[in-house]
Amino acid sequence: MTKTDPPELTIDVLDRTLYSDGFPHDIFTPLRQAAPLYRQPWPSGLREHSTSIEQADTLWHAFSHAAVRQTNRDWERFSARSGPTISRTPEGSAGMLGTDPPEHHRLRQTVSSAFTPRMIGRLEERIDARIDDLLDAVDGEECNFVDALAYPLPMHVIADIIGIPESDRGFVFSKTKDVLDSLDPEHVHEPGADPDDISPDLFTYAMELSERKRAHPEDDVWSKIIEAGLPAVDVDVFFLILSIAGSETTRSALSHGFLALLSDTSQIDQIAADPTLMDRTGTDEIVRYTSPVLVFARDITVDIEVLGCEGRPTPDVASRRQP
Repeated sequence: MTKTDPPELTIDVLDRTLYSDGFPHDIFTPLRQAAPLYRQPWPSGLREHSTSIEQADTLWHAFSHAAVRQTNRDWERFSARSGPTISRTPEGSAGMLGTDPPEHHRLRQTVSSAFTPRMIGRLEERIDARIDDLLDAVDGEECNFVDALAYPLPMHVIADIIGIPESDRGFVFSKTKDVLDSLDPEHVHEPGADPDDISPDLFTYAMELSERKRAHPEDDVWSKIIEAGLPAVDVDVFFLILSIAGSETTRSALSHGFLALLSDTSQIDQIAADPTLMDRTGTDEIVRYTSPVLVFARDITVDIEVLGCEGRPTPDVASRRQP
């Protein structure tokens, strides 16, 4: 299959328990130093729970910066159309995260156009006020950082972007948490609860909210996106992307970043001495170090060479290659 086979992993990097205490740098750093690419047999559990789309027998993992950059920028040969997760999804079901240019560029431009400088300024003011409210609620008492700050803050920011009324936020936040909990194999569900019933509830709410804003536009980002002519289904899927993926990644960056700072208090001292560090490098460094997005899948669409290794697409991906 390959001209120069990358080494096979001796550890399952898809094992969720590896990440229970944060990103395992002690595992990935030596792997990255030894080789830029690795291969791994397709885990049987993922195959059983995936879609009917044909799958390759082997997963390739890109660990080096050069390999990741190549696979993310070369969209013609590394397609996102099967979605960002390793458990591949039917084409079109992942919204913006499952499209390639030029469709992806069109969706991004439409969404970006709603984030005007004035709108961003308003959101920044709301974020500052929301942080003050959350900190006042804790008022120096011992608390669970995730429950008190890392989860509600991004959810409220997302709700402000979408324009979710305060009266609806309890429902949306609860359903979003249920979705995230349903993705955790160790989570114990309520008796009789069906995790598959949760996402449709959010999707139904998204459709109803979008219809209200079409009929009565407001001065918020969501109304601007709708007015820009984004198709209804793309608007509603984008709602799920923001509420679920957007909140989960931000929550992870906040909580893991806080944990990392507590493990090295000299970093806290540096930020306290110069708060501008957060604007200049701190935020980017937290995202880099904590890796809130652990995996972003791509499908090769043609025979391809990555750093001296050759791979071939599965037949179903090759047949979907864009002209």
